[in-house]
Amino acid sequence: MLDYNQDEVKAKLIHLGYDPKPDSKYAWTIHDPVGMRTEVAGAGFPEHIAGDCNGEAAGCPGGIEK
Repeated sequence: MLDYNQDEVKAKLIHLGYDPKPDSKYAWTIHDPVGMRTEVAGAGFPEHIAGDCNGEAAGCPGGIEK
C-alpha cells in the first residue's frame, strides 16, 4: 500500500479515542461508541484484496507461498 503507515494510523485512532486492534499488516479494527465493528484500512486495500490477491498470493494478507 503506497504511503500507508500502520503506526501513524494507530496513533491517530488512539488520539481519536479508539482502541485499535490489528486486523492485518494493512488494517485495524475499531469499535464505535455503540459497539459497531469497523475496519480501518489504507485506500484501495479492499479492492486490492478482492481484485489482485484473491487471498492466495504470498504478498497478500493471508496469502500462501506457492
